[in-house]
Amino acid sequence: MDGRDRIKSFLISISGYLILLLQQLPGIWVWVPLMAAPIFLLLGILSVNIPARITDIFQTLFSINEVVLGKLVILLGLALTIYSIIFLGINKRRGLVTSGPYRFIRHPQYTGFILLTIGFTGWSYYYIKNTFGISWISAEQTIALWYIEMILYFILAFVEEKHLTSVFGSDYSNYKREIPSFLPFLKIDFNNQVVSVIGFSLLFFLIIQFPLTR
Repeated sequence: MDGRDRIKSFLISISGYLILLLQQLPGIWVWVPLMAAPIFLLLGILSVNIPARITDIFQTLFSINEVVLGKLVILLGLALTIYSIIFLGINKRRGLVTSGPYRFIRHPQYTGFILLTIGFTGWSYYYIKNTFGISWISAEQTIALWYIEMILYFILAFVEEKHLTSVFGSDYSNYKREIPSFLPFLKIDFNNQVVSVIGFSLLFFLIIQFPLTR
């Protein structure tokens, strides 16, 4: 076995241990900060990258005349995230939660996080393109960063579903067959991930191309 094969074998073994560890996390409090980690990482990078002072950032955030479409998506994502987390916290003791927002998608909290990051990344992209561009990553790299964040949520959703399947068995398997993962009304689970990427991407590029500024 050469050096490359040894490294590959080591990474595979490490990833196996990590998956086993993460499978235990959804049932305990550690899962909450882990679930929020990708969005906090993205927002941290964007806040440093935006070529403006912190006071200017908050001033424009609450202004109604700049990047309006992105801010509407931010509000939608925030509302969906908060509602989903509260609803799950109230009802999870009864067993598998399949009502409320979970009646339409399996991961409404992740969808909310992704919508939040779509709005904030579109807003960051707008400022990078429409100012002197003083930023340490380019507008195109900002887009790539958002895709990385979205993929991280897809991975977290996969790990969470492995855990839920081990806990609820056929009940969760049946629920998974009936309810799409991230976007509602997509019954075919095999294509759901691909269609979700396309749907989120279309919304993202709509905000970039038509930010509805005044």
